[in-house]
Formats: sequence, C-alpha cells, structure tokens
Amino acid sequence: MTDLNHSRPLDVHVWSYHTEVNLLVNEIWDSFFHSGDAVTVKQGRKPKATKKVHLKVLLLDLFVCWAADPTQYIAVHLSKSGWKANSRYNALHLSSRMIDVIKVLHEHNFIELHLGFEGRLSRIRASEKLELLFASLNAPQEAILFNHLREPLELRRRSEADKKKEKVEYDDTQETARMREVLNRYNALLSQSHIDICSLEDPIVERIITSGKDAGRKQRLSIDRSEIFVRRIFNNGSWEQGGRFYGGWWQGIGKDLRHDIMIDNKPTIEIDFKAMHAALLFAATNQQSEFDPYSLEDELLSGFSLEEQRSVLKQLVLMALNSETRSQAFRAFRSDQSKDSSRRKLKDKELGTLLTAFTNKYPSIEPYICSGKGLELMYLDSCIAEQVIEHFSKQSIPVLCIHDSFIIQYDKVLELRATMVNAAGTLTGRYMFTDKNGYGFDEWFAALDNTGVKPDWEPKTVVRCEGYNRRWSNYKKSSPTPYSITST
Repeated sequence: MTDLNHSRPLDVHVWSYHTEVNLLVNEIWDSFFHSGDAVTVKQGRKPKATKKVHLKVLLLDLFVCWAADPTQYIAVHLSKSGWKANSRYNALHLSSRMIDVIKVLHEHNFIELHLGFEGRLSRIRASEKLELLFASLNAPQEAILFNHLREPLELRRRSEADKKKEKVEYDDTQETARMREVLNRYNALLSQSHIDICSLEDPIVERIITSGKDAGRKQRLSIDRSEIFVRRIFNNGSWEQGGRFYGGWWQGIGKDLRHDIMIDNKPTIEIDFKAMHAALLFAATNQQSEFDPYSLEDELLSGFSLEEQRSVLKQLVLMALNSETRSQAFRAFRSDQSKDSSRRKLKDKELGTLLTAFTNKYPSIEPYICSGKGLELMYLDSCIAEQVIEHFSKQSIPVLCIHDSFIIQYDKVLELRATMVNAAGTLTGRYMFTDKNGYGFDEWFAALDNTGVKPDWEPKTVVRCEGYNRRWSNYKKSSPTPYSITST
C-alpha cells in the first residue's frame, strides 16, 4: 500500500540505551559506514551530532513507526536548509548529515524512499530487508525514550515569507526557566504513569479528518507512551499570547473515549470551565457572570434546535475572538466543519444574525469580537491551567489538561474542582463556573459523611476490556524509563 499522505514528521527526539538497539546500530554502521564519521565535529556554539548518532535516531524512529503502523511513512528534509543543528528545538543537534545517512540506507535497500516535490517533503519507511531486522529486535517500548531532552517551551510566529507558523529561537529568562521547570516536572510524572482507555482492545484510535486540506483521510492515533509529552506553545513571538498546553493523545480523541480514560487503573472524571473565554471577558468588563451565556431564548437558525444553535454560537464566538473581521470569522467557522455538515452551509447573513444577537445580549463583550483577542484569552486560561498542573504535579498526581478542562482520577474530583476555582479566582478575582459528567468516588464518601445517609447515586464505574487488562498487567511488570531532563 502506497499512500504518501499517510505520514508523520521524523521524530528527532527518540533515543534508547538498550543493548539490542545498540547492537543493531553497530551492525549496520560497521558494515556500511566509515568509522571516521563517528568523530564529533564542532561547528558554531554547539557540537553537531556524529553521523552515527544520526543513524541511531533514524533507525529508532523507523522502528517505532514500523511497530505502530507498517504502512505509515516518515516525512524528512533532504535539503540542508531543513536542518538547524544549533536550535534549542533540536536537542540532539542533528544536522544535514542526516541526508547522507538516508542516502546510504536507501543505497543498501534498508529504506523505501520517495523524493519530495512541489513543497512536499520526501517520504521514507522501512523496507522488507529492514523489517526483518526489526522483527528480531527484542526491545520493549519501555526501552525507547520518547521526546528525549525535547524543549517543552515553544515560541512561535508567522513567517513573513509564506505566513506559516515557525519556531522562534529565544534567550532564557527567569520566567521561561520557571515555566520549563513546571513542564519538566509534569512530563516526568506523565512518563511514569499508566494512561490508557479501558474500552480499547488495541491502543490505537482511528478517525477520519473532517475538515481542512486532509479532509476524508484516515488518521491513526497511538494511545501509548509515545504520545504523552506536553509542551506549551506561545504565539506571535510573544510570551503573553497563546501559551496553551499541547501534545497529549487525550487532546485528540472525542468525549466518548475520554470518558473511558484510566489513570493508573483508576476511572477518571473530566471537569471543565463553563464558557471560559466568555467568563474571562465578563471578569475583564466587570459584568456579572452567567453559567451558560451561549444559550439564546429565540431560535435564529432555521432547521437547528436551540441546543444545536447553542453549539454553533459557541464555536462562532470563539472564531470571532480570534479573527480580525466578521467575514474572516465566518469563513473560519465554515472551513472548520465537515464537508457534509449542515453548519458548513450557513450563510454570512445567518451567522451574522446569530453573532449580533449574542453581542446585543452582552454589549460589554462586543468591542472584543473580531479584535484578535483570542490569543490573549488563551494566555489567561493557560496561566490558570499551569496553576492546576503545578498543584497536582507537586503531589505526584497526574492530571490531564485539555485547555479549559481537566481529567483526574475519580477519587480526586473534589480537590480538582477546588483547585480550578481557586486558580481562576487568583487570576480574575471571580468565581468561575465548572461543569462535569459523572460522580467521583470521593464525592460519594463526602455525601455520606455530610448526611450520614448512603447516597442514592453511585460513583462512576467502568468495564475493562481484555486488551486494556493485558496492557495494565504488562505495565505493572515493567519499569517505565522516566522522562529525562538532564543532558546526555
């Protein structure tokens, strides 16, 4: 099967100290590369990695890709301009030497190579020859260090040349060092926790991309240790725009599957801030907060129920907060819908009527609509999220962040809710409403203690499938390699 769109970027932060991995690397190195290439050559402020290090990273990522999905390709740069050895986002200092390594592996039939064209990167994946070597490699996933030494704090801006988002190099300050320390502690905790979905026989989620240029393409998401690293991303070259937490696989699945997330074999509850960005604007304009500001009394969209209209309005307002004009917001709203969605057919006039009804109801918010305020609001909600994450990380309690909602073990629900409210109050001086589905184990006991009567409701229960039980059993037998924050 050859689908070059079924690909992902080369992971330049994968590593292993496992004996069998080193034996495989040495075998290929000694047979097909020159020993002199293993000498480190210094260039600029930092030494470039040896060619042997490049070979090891490439073989490891080909192995990880093959083990997860043999049909998937890896996208790689075959031009020198695509490699920046001194970048803080390239902790192993990989350079354009990778191009030579790729060429040698292809020359000796270890990889399948498809050259890029018209702006698309080249694609590679393991050949049958290399797959045979991988099949005999006895290296468990716990032996692979994912996101090894990776920079968790990213500053981005739009390139003036092509308007694409690019990572910005920056000098550290006391504040960036503090934020990075929070992330390092958090990632170390996540790497040592078992985070899984109890209803999945296999740790893979398949979904169809519904919008954008890749609409209609099937996407596979691995529910394992390779997809748990969390980073914080700031926008427009500013430390006060964006700043949200990204990266965990739990951000890429729907609510139905999030309901089945387990942390260290305990069921979880998700708690979210209700209408968070609207609540932040209410606080900024000194207006009384409302539990559900997106619910309007009148049906303004023909063919949509009030509940469906509420969902449309919520998404539209969030788009408008990130846009400069109404027409830009309307285009962004439609492009975010699936091709067969009735929402995609909504005209500017219909969306305009809905947005005007919202601003008429809350005139103090109207100046912020189509003002590009969204990234500033994201910064505020990210600061609240950081306080929640830091609170639980210090207690070695994993909490999963999905921007304005958090998932935690069901015996920590009361503490999470209190921590969220306290964090929001510290930042805004306001009480911010929260919402959740299901009841926690601690809530059940609290109700019993407060009344002396057994509650007539039960805490959340789950059914663990055989595949999940098998993964949990294997986890208990193994000792996951902690996420490393020190240099090699």
